[in-house]
Amino acid sequence: MLHHQEWVPIALVGLGLILLVIAYYLRQKAKNLCKTLTLLYELNQKVNQDALDFFEQAWPILKQAGLAEIQAEIHWFGERQYKNFTSQKPLGVKQTVQLEVDDMYFQLMVRYPRYLASDYSWLNLIVTTFVQILEQNLEHKHAEILTSQKRLERYQMFVQHEIKNIAQFIQLLSEQVVKLQADADKLKLINRLQNTLPIMSERAKNTLQKM
Repeated sequence: MLHHQEWVPIALVGLGLILLVIAYYLRQKAKNLCKTLTLLYELNQKVNQDALDFFEQAWPILKQAGLAEIQAEIHWFGERQYKNFTSQKPLGVKQTVQLEVDDMYFQLMVRYPRYLASDYSWLNLIVTTFVQILEQNLEHKHAEILTSQKRLERYQMFVQHEIKNIAQFIQLLSEQVVKLQADADKLKLINRLQNTLPIMSERAKNTLQKM
């Protein structure tokens, strides 16, 4: 029969083995978490931060990480879409998320499988990152739209200015033609137009291209 003093080393060895197994488990979890998050960020770069493409192509990564289901109602500039991705895992905790930026709206329903609390925490961190990337993509799209609108406004101002200049040139030319009587004056006007008309023609061509 083992004495108390003899049990202590055995207990310490057992405790050490348990701690070693826990450390290995946490290390593997952290490694898998880092790998999954890297895949999500790499995918986002691959699709050029396009929210719809990112959402569509992220499911295999989320499924591999352990997610059971994700549903989405998407409103995209007046167009409504419904998406549903499921795995064969037993359904567990449900989480809903709403993202809305301008005319872009995502209502997400995420289901976790029946995991232990520790596993749920790891998977929840992955889903949170996925949602954050998706929201950033919506903000990015909104910024692109605002930039395009400002660029369009500048083009409109340019076109309006050029149309006004061309109209004034035509009006001035018309007034000069009406006033001219002598052939010498008409010849001078023609000579001037030979230099001026190509420039105005090029400006008119550029204006039409902008329009």
